[in-house]
Amino acid sequence: MGDSQSNSRGGYLANWLRDAAIDHGIKLYAPCEPTFPSSGSYLDLCFADARLEIGGLSDGRLKTLDYDSDHRAFCFHLGLNCTADLLIDVTPQKDAWNFKGTDWRRFRLYLKNNHNINIPANRNLTNEEIDDYLSVMNDAICEAMQRWIPRFTSVNSTEKYTNNKINKLQRDKAMLITCLNYLRRSCNPNLRATQEIIVAVREFLQAVKYEINKEFSKAVNKYWANKARRINYKCTDSFFPELNRMFR
Repeated sequence: MGDSQSNSRGGYLANWLRDAAIDHGIKLYAPCEPTFPSSGSYLDLCFADARLEIGGLSDGRLKTLDYDSDHRAFCFHLGLNCTADLLIDVTPQKDAWNFKGTDWRRFRLYLKNNHNINIPANRNLTNEEIDDYLSVMNDAICEAMQRWIPRFTSVNSTEKYTNNKINKLQRDKAMLITCLNYLRRSCNPNLRATQEIIVAVREFLQAVKYEINKEFSKAVNKYWANKARRINYKCTDSFFPELNRMFR
């Protein structure tokens, strides 16, 4: 991106980085010496996720090493103690069993026809024998549960209240949180300019949160008002069932 005599491209890049780095969550690392030695040019740059902890730098620049190429390679350390934002949640979601909706007659028939467990009528069984029979029974019941007990469908409890305005405000909130995290991790917090920007972003974030809460309040009231208006109070057969569904 330019050499020691001409750095106009570097100027364009610096302007773009200043304007777009926060939006894209990136940070630019330049080499501490030319990466194309034959012409003394700094042709190679590193764009990294701003949340990564990159070490082994020389005055904030990447060190380079010789390798089998006409370019030099970057050399840096990557911190493994990354934040939770970079991790993927691999916790398996637990099933929510709908026991009330289970056909228990078919459940019993399935156990009877597919798992013939003969437990002797002997009160003198050893502890090991009792544990073995309990384990067999537990496996049979779990297998029948997987087959015959339905699961509840996971539903976002706030999804029915969301609208286009709330979705836009939530996107704005996510962008401001990303911006705030970037400023805290990538900029010098002791600089007055950085502190002023952080304060301004926090104020915007609080304003967006207030607007989200206000819009949710309007949406909730509107949703349940429409529900109530649709109840036909003249029809006695459906009046109380509809009320029960609303307050269940």
